[in-house]
Amino acid sequence: MAIMTAAQQKGSILSVFVDFADNDDIDGLFDFMGHCGIDVRKMPDHQELQDFILEHYQIGARKYDVSRVANDLATYPPIAQRIEELRKEQAANSHMISKKTG
Repeated sequence: MAIMTAAQQKGSILSVFVDFADNDDIDGLFDFMGHCGIDVRKMPDHQELQDFILEHYQIGARKYDVSRVANDLATYPPIAQRIEELRKEQAANSHMISKKTG
């Protein structure tokens, strides 16, 4: 796997949060942020939200934990529930296909 630049890491992290805003799901955005452990009440007045989010995932100079945001997304209850539904559907479909071919 190729190593991501700092800009790519930032973009990957922020895209997760932007998806909520793009879907006009502001409540979902703040709920997800809480799930991630990002407390916007602690954000300094002078700081931009995107910088506050990135700071949460920063693990070094110009290095961000993209795996952590992916895990946060996968364990966010509405997403985790949908992942489980899709797994069950896939298992059921695989079973149906093997029955037809077997």
